[in-house]
Amino acid sequence: MLFTWQTDSICVVFQWWRMYNRFTVAISFLGIVGLGVGYELVRELTRRYESYINSVSRGDDMLLPLIIKRYLPDRSMRDRLILSFLYAFQVLYSFFLMYACLCLFL
Repeated sequence: MLFTWQTDSICVVFQWWRMYNRFTVAISFLGIVGLGVGYELVRELTRRYESYINSVSRGDDMLLPLIIKRYLPDRSMRDRLILSFLYAFQVLYSFFLMYACLCLFL
């Protein structure tokens, strides 16, 4: 990838995702912004699922300090697998988004 000001048949990420003129550059930019919004949605869903697991598994016991409450290992194997999948998907999504931005701007 080289830095260029030309908008002549630039491949963004995939072979079929090409920019031929300023209109397709603008559409690609909006698509990458949409991917960024989707990434933030995935992050928020992961956070909500994790807080749901924490509230269901531990209850709202005010006797335990928050630091101790956070590190109690009482999550089920299913919950751990789902969270692992969500975190892995988040990392994959973030690398794809970073590569798409890099291809668009360089």
